[in-house]
Amino acid sequence: MIDIVIPNNNESKFISTAVKLGYTGLVFLYDQKNRNNVNVALKLKKDEKRIKIFTAFVADKKKQMQGVDLFLTTKSDRKFLKGEFDMIYDIELNIQDTMKQRQGGLNQVLCNVMKENDVSYCISFSTALISTNRADLIGSIMQNLLLCQKYKVKIAIASFASSIYQMRNPKDLEAFVRLLGVKDSKKAMSYLDQLMAYKCKKMLLPGIEQI
Repeated sequence: MIDIVIPNNNESKFISTAVKLGYTGLVFLYDQKNRNNVNVALKLKKDEKRIKIFTAFVADKKKQMQGVDLFLTTKSDRKFLKGEFDMIYDIELNIQDTMKQRQGGLNQVLCNVMKENDVSYCISFSTALISTNRADLIGSIMQNLLLCQKYKVKIAIASFASSIYQMRNPKDLEAFVRLLGVKDSKKAMSYLDQLMAYKCKKMLLPGIEQI
């Protein structure tokens, strides 16, 4: 299983904790403020033997960054979903509910765009864990999950931990996503493994087959 975490010069601690929790891979997520730290992860990717290391970058638009495996965004606007992003997360934090209905950030049109562009919807466990408005947040997440399942958008879950104490073992995350109403929780939990396997295979040079 693979998890996504948000390091702050503590990549080594995340690796040790991930190994103890039973993960086989770890995605280090960076943003514009700490983009230079990607080089730290790239070195770990080369040297680390206990666990597979991947890199990800969150932005409003996709950037050309050597060595980055995944591109994420927290925007659910249609233009972002066509911008070659791999995954969206925390979109509920950018939405204001109306008096008449709850807004989760997704609708039928956006879900169809996501499916067409192979953009997945990822749940951030740590966001729900530390939220001061947890009931409303979970309600919005559940609404988005209903839409994703109805329109066949791929679903994933990760801790997005900013400290090692926010990490959870894979079974806990799977149980959480099941409680949120995801019918195939095992598939959601293993989606990152499938995505990274696809990414690694895609990066191979033409004529070289992955064994």
